[in-house]
Amino acid sequence: MHNKNKTLDFYVKQAWHSIYKMYNAVGEEYGITQAEGLVLLNIPKEGIPVTQIGPEVGIESTSLSRMLNKLEKKGGFFGK
Repeated sequence: MHNKNKTLDFYVKQAWHSIYKMYNAVGEEYGITQAEGLVLLNIPKEGIPVTQIGPEVGIESTSLSRMLNKLEKKGGFFGK
């Protein structure tokens, strides 16, 4: 079905998909995913409690813990 009068959510999703693809391409150069890059971008140099990162980036704590462990092994950061 083709709708000439597309709704706002269609354009938001289309824009997000383009941004997601762009960040995945950049992350691929560094061996990380878009989600991993988003997490790293939200960790300030002085550090942040892991309990604050999840809500800020919209990732559940169990998924975030796995991701942070993986990133730490890659040398993306050092946890305390």
